[in-house]
Amino acid sequence: MKTLILALSGLEVTRLLRAETIAANGQPELDTTCEKDFRIEEDFDRNAYGIAKDEWFDLVTSMAVLTIEPRRESGYWILSVAVERVLGLVRTFDEGKMRHMALTLDEFELELRSARRKDVTVRLDVQTPEVKQGFDAWLAEMRTRHPWKAVK
Repeated sequence: MKTLILALSGLEVTRLLRAETIAANGQPELDTTCEKDFRIEEDFDRNAYGIAKDEWFDLVTSMAVLTIEPRRESGYWILSVAVERVLGLVRTFDEGKMRHMALTLDEFELELRSARRKDVTVRLDVQTPEVKQGFDAWLAEMRTRHPWKAVK
């Protein structure tokens, strides 16, 4: 599979998914997942953060991901929107609260709209250039069926 980084807004992706779900009476021809997980770094330069070796802190990053896939066997692509946020230092005993969780589309969109600093990446995984063309046609169709102007 080849991974492409798209110049596509994560908010546009969520809006298109929501509009297509409504148009399809809750049953779009897409499989979707929304989830959030945490990356915990135990091995980092504690001196750079002013932490003594006997203090119990780790560096934590949250990652919320929306994944969209067509329900078909051929011309298969995977579109994903990832929201990565560095949470920073977290006491080791508080990490137990940070578990993998499923998100609703509304909860994922809150991650996207949050004013807190974050990195948002929209990726497309495809096997061939023809599959990429098929995705481009799908995206054009979605934009035609569900027009929207991005708010700046």
